[in-house]
Amino acid sequence: VQAGAATGEGVDLSPAALAEAGRRAERAGLAERVRFVLGDAAGLSLEQHDWVILDRVICCYPDCSALIARAIASAGSLIAFTAPHTRGWRGLLARAELLVERIVDRVRTDPCPSFLHDLADVERSLEAAGFRSRHQSGWRSWRIAVYERAGA
Repeated sequence: VQAGAATGEGVDLSPAALAEAGRRAERAGLAERVRFVLGDAAGLSLEQHDWVILDRVICCYPDCSALIARAIASAGSLIAFTAPHTRGWRGLLARAELLVERIVDRVRTDPCPSFLHDLADVERSLEAAGFRSRHQSGWRSWRIAVYERAGA
Protein backbone atom coordinates (compact mmCIF):
# COMPACT_ATOMS: atom_id res chain seq x y z
CA VAL A 1 0.00 0.00 0.00
CA GLN A 2 2.86 2.35 0.80
CA ALA A 3 4.25 1.69 -2.68
CA GLY A 4 1.00 2.68 -4.37
CA ALA A 5 -1.67 -0.02 -4.03
CA ALA A 6 -5.09 1.44 -3.33
CA THR A 7 -5.88 -0.97 -0.50
CA GLY A 8 -4.41 -3.94 1.32
CA GLU A 9 -5.57 -6.75 3.53
CA GLY A 10 -3.51 -8.78 5.97
CA VAL A 11 -4.49 -12.12 7.48
CA ASP A 12 -2.68 -13.71 10.40
CA LEU A 13 -3.25 -16.26 13.14
CA SER A 14 -1.51 -14.04 15.70
CA PRO A 15 -3.38 -11.20 17.41
CA ALA A 16 0.00 -9.74 18.43
CA ALA A 17 1.21 -9.71 14.79
CA LEU A 18 -1.98 -8.00 13.68
CA ALA A 19 -1.71 -5.41 16.45
CA GLU A 20 1.86 -4.62 15.34
CA ALA A 21 0.75 -4.41 11.71
CA GLY A 22 -2.00 -2.00 12.74
CA ARG A 23 0.49 0.18 14.62
CA ARG A 24 2.82 0.25 11.62
CA ALA A 25 -0.04 1.14 9.27
CA GLU A 26 -1.08 3.94 11.62
CA ARG A 27 2.47 5.35 11.82
CA ALA A 28 2.74 5.25 8.02
CA GLY A 29 -0.60 7.03 7.60
CA LEU A 30 -2.14 4.03 5.85
CA ALA A 31 -4.60 2.79 8.48
CA GLU A 32 -7.66 3.80 6.45
CA ARG A 33 -6.46 1.89 3.38
CA VAL A 34 -5.63 -1.43 5.04
CA ARG A 35 -7.66 -4.07 6.82
CA PHE A 36 -6.38 -6.81 9.09
CA VAL A 37 -8.19 -10.10 9.70
CA LEU A 38 -7.53 -12.58 12.49
CA GLY A 39 -7.82 -16.11 11.17
CA ASP A 40 -6.43 -19.02 9.23
CA ALA A 41 -5.87 -17.77 5.68
CA ALA A 42 -5.99 -21.31 4.29
CA GLY A 43 -9.47 -21.83 5.73
CA LEU A 44 -11.05 -18.42 5.28
CA SER A 45 -13.19 -17.41 2.34
CA LEU A 46 -11.13 -14.52 1.02
CA GLU A 47 -11.92 -11.92 -1.60
CA GLN A 48 -9.82 -11.97 -4.74
CA HIS A 49 -6.93 -9.50 -4.73
CA ASP A 50 -4.59 -8.47 -7.52
CA TRP A 51 -1.60 -9.64 -5.51
CA VAL A 52 -1.19 -12.23 -2.79
CA ILE A 53 2.04 -12.03 -0.82
CA LEU A 54 3.10 -14.81 1.55
CA ASP A 55 6.00 -13.25 3.43
CA ARG A 56 7.51 -15.83 5.79
CA VAL A 57 4.18 -17.62 5.99
CA ILE A 58 4.83 -20.92 4.22
CA CYS A 59 7.47 -21.92 6.79
CA CYS A 60 5.07 -21.27 9.70
CA TYR A 61 2.09 -23.19 8.35
CA PRO A 62 1.73 -26.98 8.64
CA ASP A 63 -0.48 -27.56 5.56
CA CYS A 64 1.37 -25.89 2.70
CA SER A 65 -0.91 -27.39 0.02
CA ALA A 66 -4.03 -25.82 1.55
CA LEU A 67 -2.30 -22.48 1.99
CA ILE A 68 -1.09 -22.38 -1.62
CA ALA A 69 -4.50 -23.49 -2.92
CA ARG A 70 -6.18 -20.59 -1.09
CA ALA A 71 -3.51 -18.17 -2.34
CA ILE A 72 -4.10 -19.33 -5.92
CA ALA A 73 -7.88 -18.91 -5.53
CA SER A 74 -7.41 -15.42 -4.06
CA ALA A 75 -4.77 -14.08 -6.46
CA GLY A 76 -5.76 -12.19 -9.55
CA SER A 77 -2.42 -11.64 -11.24
CA LEU A 78 0.49 -12.23 -8.89
CA ILE A 79 1.66 -14.44 -6.03
CA ALA A 80 4.90 -13.67 -4.23
CA PHE A 81 6.45 -15.62 -1.40
CA THR A 82 9.46 -15.88 0.81
CA ALA A 83 10.33 -19.27 2.26
CA PRO A 84 13.37 -21.29 3.22
CA HIS A 85 15.15 -22.90 0.28
CA THR A 86 14.76 -26.65 0.02
CA ARG A 87 17.37 -27.42 -2.66
CA GLY A 88 21.13 -27.09 -3.03
CA TRP A 89 23.49 -25.55 -0.50
CA ARG A 90 20.85 -23.06 0.58
CA GLY A 91 18.48 -25.93 1.34
CA LEU A 92 21.16 -27.55 3.49
CA LEU A 93 21.63 -24.24 5.31
CA ALA A 94 17.86 -23.99 5.87
CA ARG A 95 17.75 -27.53 7.27
CA ALA A 96 20.61 -26.72 9.67
CA GLU A 97 18.87 -23.53 10.80
CA LEU A 98 15.62 -25.46 11.35
CA LEU A 99 17.43 -28.04 13.47
CA VAL A 100 18.94 -25.32 15.67
CA GLU A 101 15.57 -23.58 15.92
CA ARG A 102 13.86 -26.80 17.06
CA ILE A 103 16.50 -27.33 19.74
CA VAL A 104 16.00 -23.75 20.99
CA ASP A 105 12.20 -24.20 20.87
CA ARG A 106 12.44 -27.09 23.33
CA VAL A 107 13.49 -24.65 26.06
CA ARG A 108 11.28 -21.73 25.03
CA THR A 109 7.92 -21.35 26.72
CA ASP A 110 6.04 -20.27 23.58
CA PRO A 111 7.75 -21.73 20.52
CA CYS A 112 6.51 -20.97 17.03
CA PRO A 113 6.76 -24.17 15.02
CA SER A 114 8.55 -24.04 11.69
CA PHE A 115 8.20 -26.27 8.67
CA LEU A 116 10.41 -26.87 5.66
CA HIS A 117 8.04 -27.52 2.76
CA ASP A 118 9.34 -28.72 -0.60
CA LEU A 119 9.22 -25.62 -2.79
CA ALA A 120 9.13 -27.80 -5.91
CA ASP A 121 5.59 -28.77 -4.83
CA VAL A 122 4.69 -25.09 -4.45
CA GLU A 123 6.08 -24.33 -7.92
CA ARG A 124 4.15 -27.22 -9.49
CA SER A 125 0.90 -26.01 -7.92
CA LEU A 126 1.45 -22.45 -9.13
CA GLU A 127 2.37 -23.56 -12.64
CA ALA A 128 -0.62 -25.92 -12.84
CA ALA A 129 -2.84 -22.95 -11.98
CA GLY A 130 -1.37 -20.89 -14.83
CA PHE A 131 1.27 -18.90 -12.96
CA ARG A 132 4.75 -18.45 -14.42
CA SER A 133 7.95 -17.47 -12.67
CA ARG A 134 8.69 -13.77 -13.00
CA HIS A 135 11.45 -13.37 -10.43
CA GLN A 136 13.62 -15.70 -8.34
CA SER A 137 16.33 -14.68 -5.90
CA GLY A 138 17.71 -15.71 -2.59
CA TRP A 139 19.38 -14.42 0.49
CA ARG A 140 21.23 -16.91 2.68
CA SER A 141 18.74 -19.71 3.31
CA TRP A 142 15.71 -17.72 2.10
CA ARG A 143 14.12 -17.84 -1.33
CA ILE A 144 12.19 -14.95 -2.78
CA ALA A 145 9.86 -15.79 -5.64
CA VAL A 146 7.28 -13.91 -7.69
CA TYR A 147 4.85 -15.72 -9.96
CA GLU A 148 2.54 -14.00 -12.44
CA ARG A 149 -0.66 -15.46 -13.84
CA ALA A 150 -0.23 -16.01 -17.58
CA GLY A 151 -2.14 -13.38 -19.54
CA ALA A 152 -2.68 -11.14 -16.49
